[in-house]
Amino acid sequence: MKEDWKLIATIEPADYAERWVSGRPIELNADIVKDPKKRTDFRLEIDEDDVLALFDAIVERYREIRKSQEEAEDLQEALTKIDSLICHHSEEAPSKDALIQAVQVIAGHFSRSVVMPREKPEVGWIKWNSII
Repeated sequence: MKEDWKLIATIEPADYAERWVSGRPIELNADIVKDPKKRTDFRLEIDEDDVLALFDAIVERYREIRKSQEEAEDLQEALTKIDSLICHHSEEAPSKDALIQAVQVIAGHFSRSVVMPREKPEVGWIKWNSII
């Protein structure tokens, strides 16, 4: 084994965190000489800063995933309310325009709730809590 190692590539831990999947090994690419007389040795050096950087990248990725999950839950709630309004309460609407306006209020409420605190909107002809 040779002791004169040459660095062929550096990869930041954050780059691995983006494509890392729990329970699967991280794959590293290395040039492998196909000549059976030659052997390619591979050395991976990880220091404390790398471990901390990887940890920070994984935490950041977790936060991004959590935020995406919350947004997906909001979207699901909005669609559920709109579905309930149309399927179970459309007969109660004073007019088609009133029903369309109620759908717009619900959609607007959930689209703005990402940047503004949530308050129950006034739909007008139907109580917010009655829309499941």
